[in-house]
Amino acid sequence: MVSIIIPNLNNAQRLDLCITAVKKNIGDRETVEIIVVDNGSTDESIEIAKRHQVTVLIEVTITTPFAARNRGIKAAKGDTIVLLDSNCIPLRGWLNTGLEVLGQGWDIVGGPLVFEEVSSHDYLAKFDRIYGTIYPEDINKRTSLPSGNLFIKRQVFVKTGLFLPYARGLGDIEWTNRAYNNNFTLGWAPFAKVLYPPKSGSAFLKKMFRLGTGKKELQVYNRKTVWDFRWCLKITTKLLPPSPRFVVSMNRINQTEELGLSLISLAFLCWLTKLLRGCGMLFGKIDTRIYPRKTPGNQPINKNHS
Repeated sequence: MVSIIIPNLNNAQRLDLCITAVKKNIGDRETVEIIVVDNGSTDESIEIAKRHQVTVLIEVTITTPFAARNRGIKAAKGDTIVLLDSNCIPLRGWLNTGLEVLGQGWDIVGGPLVFEEVSSHDYLAKFDRIYGTIYPEDINKRTSLPSGNLFIKRQVFVKTGLFLPYARGLGDIEWTNRAYNNNFTLGWAPFAKVLYPPKSGSAFLKKMFRLGTGKKELQVYNRKTVWDFRWCLKITTKLLPPSPRFVVSMNRINQTEELGLSLISLAFLCWLTKLLRGCGMLFGKIDTRIYPRKTPGNQPINKNHS
């Protein structure tokens, strides 16, 4: 059985499109369940999910997408877990392609984001597209993957455990890196595509700040103090201009995707991103429950299903 888990918070319209697209991908398959885990929505999200006749779970004790994913994983019946964000709309062939690649011997398989069109003057959205693009040839260099479009064998959770529930940023990177360190393999399904809206305006700024806060969360979780000299040095380096290597790597994607950002604009956006992440590392507020390994996130789940 395959369990598709969709965490959601106040994203009713997009959730409707997401579930509709998932159902089209499922087709006549009878061994697929869809689980929507609502994280405390105040809009029509729950009503829409129930209208689609899918399983609806509620997670309001901890308001983070990783806690919502954990709630769904523990309730899932499938030997294959598919994690899909509610703002992602799967394209045709998404499910079959992802499962096919997973069956080729990989333990965790990611799929690409197909970014929606943005205004030619929306530089932040263009840069978010650059920042979130992963090419198949880069996978063998990676030890982690984002969790918005992932196909995972259940045994990975049995051995590796769940996501850190109190993390708000980089919890997916921490978990997939943890799985990688447990000798599970990362693969890529280039045709398991989902349509995704790039972040712009304040949403982009908040995202980058949140990623910086995620760094702080992991620093604390790994029993390190935020007053550590090396940690302070990392924050200081975030204030400095981006390295030419980073700008060049971003420009490679900019040119490949034909986004038309000038090198000066790109360098400025790279620096802005560094500054925002640095501010998150310095000023971001973290949930004190994430402190040194007292979180249940690193505990394994029952191999016989919950």
